[in-house]
Amino acid sequence: MVGKKKFTGFTLIEVLVVMGIIAVIFSLSVLAVLNIQKGQLLDNHTWAVVSLLRQAQNQALNGVSVDGANQTNFGVHFDDTTGQYTLFRGDSFDPSDPYNFTQSLPSGLSFHLTLPSGNNVIFNKITGRVGNYNSLSHFIRIRDNNTGNEMTIDFNQQGVVDVQ
Repeated sequence: MVGKKKFTGFTLIEVLVVMGIIAVIFSLSVLAVLNIQKGQLLDNHTWAVVSLLRQAQNQALNGVSVDGANQTNFGVHFDDTTGQYTLFRGDSFDPSDPYNFTQSLPSGLSFHLTLPSGNNVIFNKITGRVGNYNSLSHFIRIRDNNTGNEMTIDFNQQGVVDVQ
């Protein structure tokens, strides 16, 4: 067999099939990562709200205001129209108080409130108990408007904050 050369390698169809399989696997992995990130957004911001509630309770328990003033109540005000939540001192929320600390939910997340004091959770000084507690009104739901997933922050009269 003089004059015949034997060619080795892959055909064009074989290369295209392998590239197609790699593209499908890559797209599935990207979708999985994006779904994990969406779930983490809701989870992270729910725990940020819990952290601010616990900070308000701790400041009420400690009995000293952020500016060294006398013992006072502390609370968190929720604005369900803007997605903002604010740590405040005193018996009611004053938006002009310079010691307020405000954070915001990112777009796509929203509050659904069932609270005893309008849009406020107020912790009593020294005891840390929730003022104006109502056994039917003690939930803060944070909803991911894109996925429909929700996380619920629940608190009892003693001020114990829990996530469900």
